[in-house]
Amino acid sequence: MARFLHLADIHLGFDRYDNRTRSQDFFRAFYDALETYAIAESVDFVLIAGDLFEHRLIQPSTLNQAQICLKYLQDANIPVIAIEGNHDNRPYGTKTSWLRYLAEWGLLTFLEPGDVEAGHPLFSHWDQEQRYGGYIDLAWCATAPYQ
Repeated sequence: MARFLHLADIHLGFDRYDNRTRSQDFFRAFYDALETYAIAESVDFVLIAGDLFEHRLIQPSTLNQAQICLKYLQDANIPVIAIEGNHDNRPYGTKTSWLRYLAEWGLLTFLEPGDVEAGHPLFSHWDQEQRYGGYIDLAWCATAPYQ
């Protein structure tokens, strides 16, 4: 049976009250959760169920925090599956998002619906080569090497 860590509402880049310390707190909490519950427990994969980021448009430091955490998992051979939440979905009028960027760099599997208006199916099976799809066989995550 597959073992996984389910996370949501991570909100990297949280910046209320103009306090940089809060942003660092969210980063440290995410990193600590990965260390304690993913790495130490040798999970088969990590599932991020939305809102990796606090904002759709992020600062370079926030992207760096995400890359550090995702690379930590990649180095431990633990794949990451993510969907977008209402905080980190693509900005209106754009065709991409920061989650798509991270997927294209191989740091996570970003599951997203297809463009139905363009004739694509709403949900297609994840294609590792194209790094695109709307669903994935979770048994694959538990047995496949990190890619």
